[in-house]
Amino acid sequence: MSGSNGNFSYVNRGAEISCDKLVFNTQLASPKEDIISQIDVDDLLDITFEQLNGQAVVYARWNGQIAGGIASALLPRLRTCIVEGTTYVAKVTQKQGGQVLLRVSPRNG
Repeated sequence: MSGSNGNFSYVNRGAEISCDKLVFNTQLASPKEDIISQIDVDDLLDITFEQLNGQAVVYARWNGQIAGGIASALLPRLRTCIVEGTTYVAKVTQKQGGQVLLRVSPRNG
């Protein structure tokens, strides 16, 4: 056995993606009901990275307010890219009840 698993390989491939080409689909984690009620399909949410109680957290924000978190196997790469200066947005691709699907990509221009 090599000692690595599929997640390790997937994360390694993610580390090879250039920040300007890092695009992925995900579901909004821990959505804030009062905020997501204001969001529609095709809206753009700002992606922010913060240190909270010693943990690195990536949020999706609507009009400056936290709509929920971002969870993905590509999160370590996303955090690195944000720290290095790439700005990201998340386009709402689907919304049904409390479930919000997003496409995270670099902000153009």
